[in-house]
Amino acid sequence: MLLDEQILGLEDDHLTDLSEFNALGVSGDFALIKEAGEAFVSMQKAANEDGIDCQIYSGFRSFAVQSSIWQRKWYGERPTLNDKEEEIDINILSDVDKMYAILRFSALPGASRHHWGTDIDVYDARQVNDKNYRLALVPSEYEPDGICGELNAWMEANAEKFEFIRPYAHDYGGIGVEPWHYSFAPMAQKIIRNFPLTSLNQQLMQSNLPGTQVILNNLDIVYNRYILNNNSLGDLI
Repeated sequence: MLLDEQILGLEDDHLTDLSEFNALGVSGDFALIKEAGEAFVSMQKAANEDGIDCQIYSGFRSFAVQSSIWQRKWYGERPTLNDKEEEIDINILSDVDKMYAILRFSALPGASRHHWGTDIDVYDARQVNDKNYRLALVPSEYEPDGICGELNAWMEANAEKFEFIRPYAHDYGGIGVEPWHYSFAPMAQKIIRNFPLTSLNQQLMQSNLPGTQVILNNLDIVYNRYILNNNSLGDLI
């Protein structure tokens, strides 16, 4: 089991660089926990044999990186999208509505599954590169006729063989559907069932995150709706 500091994205000494697992054509500096890295490489090689170039778009993200994403969205410096993949004018929203709008597709710093080293966002690198496509990580890209449609179909059919599941496969009113996001279930289910909410509360109180007071005032709702993601725990069994 990880330490609280590792779960909250404050430390990264539980991770191993993906290059050590002989991943195929990995671009970027990605790291996962050892078991997740080994499972991903096995899955990646199986996909490659079927003509799918499964690559990681995003792996581990620290508390600091997630905080930067949050801050830029809070101040409207980075787009916040609605369910129709349309940009929201974040500046006209109340602080409470702004918080919920951001949480729809971006995790609260300290509560991102990407802190754990178990979770990855995947894409079809060959398709994206061959078509010189700028990936946005929106659901339409993973539809059957989307740039990552073939990858999505392959992952839906095969990912569980390698113990990867989609924690945001269904919309429970919290996190929106994310067909690109996969989680290494054996470790992730242990973390989410023992998530250190008290430590998260303390970390947020010490942070300079914009909207901190609104978050703390609604932390119980955020915890159940966006961290536990309601009854999505059933997808982790």
